[in-house]
Amino acid sequence: MENRAVCSCDAGAHNDGMLPQELLRMAREGDIGLATEIFAIFQTDTASRLEILSRAVASADTGAITRQAHALKGSAGQVGAQALAEGCRRMETAAREGKMAEVSARLDRLQQLFFPICQAMSHLDLGDLSHGG
Repeated sequence: MENRAVCSCDAGAHNDGMLPQELLRMAREGDIGLATEIFAIFQTDTASRLEILSRAVASADTGAITRQAHALKGSAGQVGAQALAEGCRRMETAAREGKMAEVSARLDRLQQLFFPICQAMSHLDLGDLSHGG
């Protein structure tokens, strides 16, 4: 089964506004290897969680939606992907309130937010950041 949430890296230039700020800070401070490793984990974990969320939304499983949105909110917040974290917070609230139409719309928005983050990171030379670039 193909994972719908896998990042597409066909974009051209990166968009600094979409880059997780905490990872950029780490790279600028010289922790390039760690920043790269954390991003790879974040990318894989987020893609997996978005796929699980998609299945949970399709089955209207509000418990699973709440759990996955909460976990994703935490990991997005840890890397500095604040818009993604905020979207997860809103999805978590909507799921708790049983607002499935809003939950579905929020899933689409989370996927829209995630892809540009991946694209931007795939085109970023973290080595340039550590040298003031």
